[in-house]
Amino acid sequence: MPLRYLLLGLVIVTSWALNIIVIKLGVAELPPLLLTTLRFILVATRLAPLSLLAPLSLLAPLSLLAPLSLLVPVGAVVLGIVLLEEQLNAHIAFGGALVIAGAALIVIRFRALVGR
Repeated sequence: MPLRYLLLGLVIVTSWALNIIVIKLGVAELPPLLLTTLRFILVATRLAPLSLLAPLSLLAPLSLLAPLSLLVPVGAVVLGIVLLEEQLNAHIAFGGALVIAGAALIVIRFRALVGR
C-alpha cells in the first residue's frame, strides 16, 4: 500500500478520535444538539468542495452506501424487537417505513442519474 494511503488513513483515524474528545469537552459548554449541528456544518463545508473534484465514476459506488447507512436505525429497532422484546408502535413503524422509502428513492434517483 502506498505511503500516501497509509497517511490518509492515519489522518482519518486521528480526526475521528479528536472528534470524540472535542464532543466530550463541548457538551460541557453547549447543548448536544447545537454541538452536533455545528459539527455537521463544519464537516459539510470541508467535504462539499472535495466532492466536486471527484469524478462521478468514483462517487457512484460510494453513493450507493449512503442509503445503507440510513437503514442502521431501522436495523436497531428490529433487533430491539427481536432480542429485547420491545413494543412496536405506530410512530416507530411509520418512521421505519419513511426511512426505507427514502433510502429506496435515493437509490432509484441515483441509478436514473447514472444510467444504470
